[in-house]
Amino acid sequence: MKKSKAYNRAVQARQKLAGKWLLVINKIKKRCAQWLDRKINPLPVAKKRRLLYVFCAVCVLYSTWLLLSPFRASQDVAIKIEPVHLPVQKTDEKHPQANALIPVELYSRIHRFKLYLDSLAKDSTGQKQYDSIVKTHPGIKDSLQKVEDYYQLQK
Repeated sequence: MKKSKAYNRAVQARQKLAGKWLLVINKIKKRCAQWLDRKINPLPVAKKRRLLYVFCAVCVLYSTWLLLSPFRASQDVAIKIEPVHLPVQKTDEKHPQANALIPVELYSRIHRFKLYLDSLAKDSTGQKQYDSIVKTHPGIKDSLQKVEDYYQLQK
């Protein structure tokens, strides 16, 4: 119960501080708007219109420059997209646990899946599916081979 009261007080203090900041920010915004209003209102309508056109032209030119700048950048400046390399998982165990035996049914399923992957890799129509599986699960072929090797060791 004490924890929730302290938490509620902290939340209320943060809300009070946020409210004060909002008041300060609103005052600054209001003063900026009043200053701009004092500078623009005395101008004639024609001059206001010209200022609006200039402002719009500057915004359009700047936006166009931003859109075209990546196409003009040299190779040294452009951002290079490189693959992310995942860290290799390190384990302290040198050997698998002695009681971690692979049942025959599980091994047969794994072996059938390995054969299925091999057949996909050799078949031209299944190559796309094989590439998708290997891309989604990198290292799957190595893992299947390790499971087979471990099963052969446990025999």
